[in-house]
Amino acid sequence: MWKPRSLLRSLFLLHFLLLLLYSVLPLVSAQVSNATTWNTLSGNPPLVIARGGFSGIFPDSSEKAYIFGVTASLKNVIVWCDVQLTKDSQGICVPNVKLENATDIAQNNKYKSKSYQVNGVQTDGYFSVDYTLKDLRSNVFLVQGDHSRATTIGKGFEILTVKDVVNTTSPQGLWLNIQHDAFYTQHNLSMKNFIRSVSTTVNVSYISSPEASFLRSIKTDINPKITKLVFRFLGKEEVDPSIKQTYGSLLQNLTSIKTFASGILVPKDYIWPVDPTSHYLQPHTSLVSDAHKVGLEVFASTFQNDIPISYNYSYDPVSEHLSFIENGNFSVDGVLSDFPLTSSAAIDCFAHMGLNAPKKVSMLNPFSDYNLYRNPKFNEKVSLLTLSEFLNFTQGHTSLLGVVIIIESAPYLAREQNLSVIDAVSDTLSKAGYDKPGTPNVMIQSSDSSVLLKFKEKTKYELVYSIPEIVSDVVDSALSDIKTFAHSVVVARDSVYPKNALFFVTGSTKTVSKFNSYNLSVYVQTFNNEYVSQAWDFFSDATVQINTFV
Repeated sequence: MWKPRSLLRSLFLLHFLLLLLYSVLPLVSAQVSNATTWNTLSGNPPLVIARGGFSGIFPDSSEKAYIFGVTASLKNVIVWCDVQLTKDSQGICVPNVKLENATDIAQNNKYKSKSYQVNGVQTDGYFSVDYTLKDLRSNVFLVQGDHSRATTIGKGFEILTVKDVVNTTSPQGLWLNIQHDAFYTQHNLSMKNFIRSVSTTVNVSYISSPEASFLRSIKTDINPKITKLVFRFLGKEEVDPSIKQTYGSLLQNLTSIKTFASGILVPKDYIWPVDPTSHYLQPHTSLVSDAHKVGLEVFASTFQNDIPISYNYSYDPVSEHLSFIENGNFSVDGVLSDFPLTSSAAIDCFAHMGLNAPKKVSMLNPFSDYNLYRNPKFNEKVSLLTLSEFLNFTQGHTSLLGVVIIIESAPYLAREQNLSVIDAVSDTLSKAGYDKPGTPNVMIQSSDSSVLLKFKEKTKYELVYSIPEIVSDVVDSALSDIKTFAHSVVVARDSVYPKNALFFVTGSTKTVSKFNSYNLSVYVQTFNNEYVSQAWDFFSDATVQINTFV
């Protein structure tokens, strides 16, 4: 029988699942990537920018995050580094100017918190300007700063310099985000000089900043054939500290931005606003089209699989991506993502397949405890379908492969209520013509073997034995017994890929192979888009989970 493995095994399994996924993805990609056209500025596919590497799983900007981000993404993935400067002018990749938000520095008494002005706001915290690179590398390590994510994946990730990132991962492209030039200038540290220096040793593909003056100041120092400058928009009411204008006002003058940048990076709601009350998408803005008209590329941020998104997407991050890259009107030129594998799959596998169509969803709310509710627009009172109405409805769909009818509590109903569910179902199927050749396949599912035996006596339908218990192995005598009354079984997901208390997959079981050895097909239930239903190993992406099982 299977036994839980260590966390190290879980880390290995992440790589195993990725290899399994990529054995499937090329089959899809080969169908859609040839001779496709895009509504990007260049006409090329949108870029995937891996924010801090694969930061949705590993600590942001850690070596593991960068390596996995490059491995799991399209070949031309761009890796993103939020640059902070140390006391000795070294450029390090840490996602926040306050080091305690991404490292364990606050847990070490050697380091002291200080208070500085950051964009005009007095801010307490631990800052890189107070320490040399050597100071930080001796005892400070990167950690998962988002505590809603797995905080147990690895320890001891050293802070990396920009050069370390390039030497470790050899990425196709490097994106440096300079968030706080004005702050470092106050401390006699020059981001401009750092950019000049680093550009002599590594190729920088993109440099972004929310400070217009900084981008203007370095425009003459970079080679536009190698490096593109991107102006980063923050909240519309926030102010660019370098020119004292709100980002909302700057949005009205894209022609001016074009004088110092070749692109803009904007929050997603600049393009697809979401109603804050109903959580439905509002009509898209004209920003992408307007920017393209003046020759600006548009990059959208930040794509995360593990946060609530508009009801329109049914908790499917691929669907969200498609609304930005394939909607019939425009395509952004790139996406900034914490989960670059999902972004890569959306672009390379699912775009141009006609999947970006409105969908109605089931009105069950199985994850209401997490405040995750399904599309309330369709949460209306409707009449229950009889089995006869259901069968008549399904007969009108030529693409239908079959129907599943689940029967539980039949012995109780026969004994206590004098109701024969088996006879009622059999008669209704017969009247609907499902017992005739050429009709869709009928599957009768039950956890009661006596129900399946009754149907075996009367019909030739596929009989599916439901096993709600978690099983990791099955003895031969049980397999022989099941074979006498069923053609197939349906098991829970954890019977194939069990997970431990930390919500990591611990390996795969023998369940599928054992049933297959007795010529019993295996179905697995139940799959949900909501990210809280999935083990960490599936990257909060329902498509990755399904691909792994298939």
